Amino acid sequence: MIEADRLVDALRHDAARAAHHTELIRRGRVIEARVAALQVRREIVLQARGETLSSWADLWCRSGLPLLPPDEACQWLTKAAAILADRPAFDAASDELRALEERAQSARARLAAAIAVHGGVAVEGSIDIVLGTARGLLDNARERSAERDKLEHGVEDARRARE
Repeated sequence: MIEADRLVDALRHDAARAAHHTELIRRGRVIEARVAALQVRREIVLQARGETLSSWADLWCRSGLPLLPPDEACQWLTKAAAILADRPAFDAASDELRALEERAQSARARLAAAIAVHGGVAVEGSIDIVLGTARGLLDNARERSAERDKLEHGVEDARRARE
């Protein structure tokens, strides 16, 4: 009977080993299936990344702005938004500058008339210097306004593209 017990124990041990081996094969197949699924997902993600980068470059190209990486572009958009937020102050300063230029032109005409009436000699260029400075400031304000408009268009294009 001892021999029979030994044979039964050997058969049980072999059966356990076979079951364990079968379980390992099953687990291997599950892992292989997961690896295959992850590889497919990886390819999808890589393709989407490529398309996103291409769209990103196209967006910046169409806006007329230099291509920036996304983090730098976000910083740029934040700065542009801050500049655009100052538009009311800029417009108010432009209006004030125009009013000052009109007052300066009016004062120049009155001064020239008063000098002519009294037979005096006007100091050449004194009023012209002031007017030149005012015109320079107005030109500078107009340039900044044009830059602001360009930034607004770029920001608007970027917002539309993100949507």
